Amino acid sequence: RCVNCVRWSSSGQFLGSASDDKLVMIWGAVRYEGSESESYKCLHILRGHDSDVLDLAWSPDDSYLASSSIDNNVIVWNCRNFPEKLTTLKGHDGMVKGVVWDPIGRYLATLR
Repeated sequence: RCVNCVRWSSSGQFLGSASDDKLVMIWGAVRYEGSESESYKCLHILRGHDSDVLDLAWSPDDSYLASSSIDNNVIVWNCRNFPEKLTTLKGHDGMVKGVVWDPIGRYLATLR
């Protein structure tokens, strides 16, 4: 599978990845006592897109995660209750290449 995008949450607590297998994965750091290295384990797998997921955007307060896809949709996920989908934005007439929240986390902008 090809990973198309990785994005840190605003707090730095989580890392999200988007890939060609239609999945969004949420990763968390695992630290081992006595070791200076850090590794990550998958905490959640988010399913809902029908095709490759191209981009991710965490809201400024980390309450929401938006994912965009070749399936022409943007899904907004509830970060406080993964894998809950809050809404699917279906108004695009082509693949959605990018997504970003405004600085206060009220609006989404998408790139088609």
